[in-house]
Amino acid sequence: MISVIVPIYNKEKYLKSCINSIINQTYKDLEILLIDDGSTDDSFQICKNYQQLDQRIRVISKENGGVSSARNLGLENCKGSYFAFIDPDDYVNENYFFKLLNCIKENDADIAYCYAIDSDEKSGETVTASTNSGKCLQLSKENYDWCSPDAHKVAWGALYRKDKLKEIRFDEDLTIAEDTLYFARCIQAGCKI
Repeated sequence: MISVIVPIYNKEKYLKSCINSIINQTYKDLEILLIDDGSTDDSFQICKNYQQLDQRIRVISKENGGVSSARNLGLENCKGSYFAFIDPDDYVNENYFFKLLNCIKENDADIAYCYAIDSDEKSGETVTASTNSGKCLQLSKENYDWCSPDAHKVAWGALYRKDKLKEIRFDEDLTIAEDTLYFARCIQAGCKI
């Protein structure tokens, strides 16, 4: 099972698109943890409505403490053998988990990541997309190059093997680059990527 952790704070505008992209995955063995971080808009109610529609969804509500505390709460509550983070203003391709899990299994890896496709919110036009689509690159702690365009620098967009990384947490004192530090700690743990 894959645990999908979605930290949510006031994202009602995007949330349905995000959740729909998760529940409509071709890979179905998912636990979906919607962590409401004290939203003041309709985000929490949207989460509760989806929980009624899909038994894989668990909604956890907490006082506002920031994205790191929400992700950490998700990590503490996840039950899957693998976990992933999806931001509530993002959505994923229908084969997202199927492809990432296959990469981990075929390469005996601890982390598999992919690139985002950024689009202009108003026009919907693609702004950036990786030139590495469809390629599989294997990286290790020793040759991970943070300056390379192939380097992943965020927590989202990746699938993690829980048994190797279950003790690593986000630094709740950081308000910027907290996910870069988290990913660096995962690499430092000696992960095959």
